[in-house]
Amino acid sequence: MKENLGFSNKKIASLTGRNSKDVWQAYNSAKYKLPKRFDVKPSRYFIPVSVLKNKELSILENIVVCLKEKFGLSYHEIAVLLKRDDRTIWTVYQNSLKKNVKR
Repeated sequence: MKENLGFSNKKIASLTGRNSKDVWQAYNSAKYKLPKRFDVKPSRYFIPVSVLKNKELSILENIVVCLKEKFGLSYHEIAVLLKRDDRTIWTVYQNSLKKNVKR
């Protein structure tokens, strides 16, 4: 949102229901891991920003739960999309289930 849509940290925070300092921290961490501009590719999976507003789950947990429950993707398919290890996705999903959050 910051690079491709030009949104400020404050606007991103209000859209996602997060703190602007947290948005800044996440963006700076991401820039460190991937210094080049983030390339957005077309995808058949659409995750609404409203999914990210659930503060009881992390951003990653919200995304994994959405992809798993709304789209019925396997852990491996989610891992490929998010460029994470399958075991990481499994762990994230299991942790979200343990939190027993209303979805």
